[in-house]
Amino acid sequence: MMAWARLAPVAMVAVLVAGVAQRSLAAVRPERIPRTLAAMFPDSHRDEWQPDLVEAKVLAGAEVIMVDYALLRTDFAGELEGLTDSEIDGWLVEHAALMRVEQTCARNVVEGINTHIPLDEAGTARRTDAGLRQYAPLYYGRALIAEVPGGFIDVKGTGTKNASLGDHRSGLLTMGNVIRELVYERLTREILRLTGSPAETVGTYAALRIPAYLGEASVPLSHIDDSSCPLLSDPAATNLQLGLYLRQAHRKCHQYVYGLACNALNRHTEHRTRLFGLTSSNRCDRFWRTQGGREPLGMTFSPLQCASDSSIVDFGSHLTQSSFEAPLYRWIEQDMAEEVRRAAVPLITAGEMPQPDPCYAVNFSAWGDPQDRAVCNTT
Repeated sequence: MMAWARLAPVAMVAVLVAGVAQRSLAAVRPERIPRTLAAMFPDSHRDEWQPDLVEAKVLAGAEVIMVDYALLRTDFAGELEGLTDSEIDGWLVEHAALMRVEQTCARNVVEGINTHIPLDEAGTARRTDAGLRQYAPLYYGRALIAEVPGGFIDVKGTGTKNASLGDHRSGLLTMGNVIRELVYERLTREILRLTGSPAETVGTYAALRIPAYLGEASVPLSHIDDSSCPLLSDPAATNLQLGLYLRQAHRKCHQYVYGLACNALNRHTEHRTRLFGLTSSNRCDRFWRTQGGREPLGMTFSPLQCASDSSIVDFGSHLTQSSFEAPLYRWIEQDMAEEVRRAAVPLITAGEMPQPDPCYAVNFSAWGDPQDRAVCNTT
């Protein structure tokens, strides 16, 4: 297990961001962390935002490998007071190492979606006896909100109700995905601080490793680290271990996730992160699926998600680029039929596109995908 001050060298390079020394950084401020369901779901009167109570079990053998103790001790000051780092690791595993029961069924193993997922039945019973529950809004495909002593932790990679083959359909996250999202959240958080932005990220608490793997049938259809499209993934990749991504609970408000407020926050954030060579628009967002296959749009799209209170969440699609040419848009809807341009909101035109500053840009040769470079040059 690694604390932020003891990150592995490759992660440390990313966190330093052009030589800026690592320090304790504020994510979403603790007074803005929702402590009740009513505070987390202000639009819960809308059917699509009503959180469902879901059944989940505690995982056996889960291990904390990266953790932000400072952030945890800030957000759960009363609950973690006096606990050692190793005791906090145990607290996280006990309360947040969860998997939906539907994901653990034998069918998923038989169909090659995932290997056997070991469960801690005694730990599950203790959690149930303590009255702690977990919730999943309709739009949460592979995550849930775990109730913990003192509040909630948002856990990604916890399975889904109806798992199937295909990226984002298995309900799971590989450790590559988990570490990637952790690093890019940290990078974005530091960039916003360096540029004096009032925007905040939804902070990462920890990365957990699960003693289970993607199934053989899932591997060829999955993003290895979310930086490439499924059809371009390495077909020889095997033994992709699963993990969990733990982040701050955050307010989820419809107008921030899909509305004009999120469009403005997308534009604001992309203007700053692109100075460092970072973007939320990955290669898959440069194509539009048609009945005839995939064709280039000549534009890029930002899938960046927003919580309320000007905070940014979900960094799985982020990557680095050496330059930016195509205009940036944001989807109005996830399922647009034909008129893509009329259904998209422009965020940054080609004429006002910020370019990476060579003094501060993240090393593209180390963090960029060579296949992405080829696609970027054609769009």
